[in-house]
Amino acid sequence: MNDYTERYIQMRLYHRYFNSMKFILPNYTPYKWWECDMFGLTKAGYMREWEIKRTRADFVNDKNKKHRWFDWKKKEFCSEKKYQLLANGSEYAPRQFWYVVPEGVLEVDDVPEFAGFMIVKEYSMIEIRKAPFLHKHKAHERTVLNSQSVLYHRYWNEKIKFQKMEEDIKYMELG
Repeated sequence: MNDYTERYIQMRLYHRYFNSMKFILPNYTPYKWWECDMFGLTKAGYMREWEIKRTRADFVNDKNKKHRWFDWKKKEFCSEKKYQLLANGSEYAPRQFWYVVPEGVLEVDDVPEFAGFMIVKEYSMIEIRKAPFLHKHKAHERTVLNSQSVLYHRYWNEKIKFQKMEEDIKYMELG
């Protein structure tokens, strides 16, 4: 097995999909959903998620992820598993969902029917199974607006870091 990092796989996904998406964003948490290793918004306004799993154990643990919230109408706490919400086509779930793993981590039979499956190899990324459409809901307006805000702030944070780095280099050259 290889040592592909999550960041490396995110970059590979970005290069594969950036032309076909409105935008694609790593480590983003949409409204009423879990953090996405890679979140995408299609040009038509649908949400996509790519879940990166580097080990089989990490994949197995994913089945138990729960979302917990307080239902004000019922006046009680509720929880649902991510798998249930994906399988049932929750309006807050991505329209398409993939598992992305390094070669040898999983087999296609391990992956639930609601998910697509991609393998990362040394020089390629292969889609073994296309992700099915889970529902017809466009991304929630709060998700779209918040993701745009996150993109804006991440851009400026990186620009500031880069400027500081340039200033440090210039100072070292003068010193």
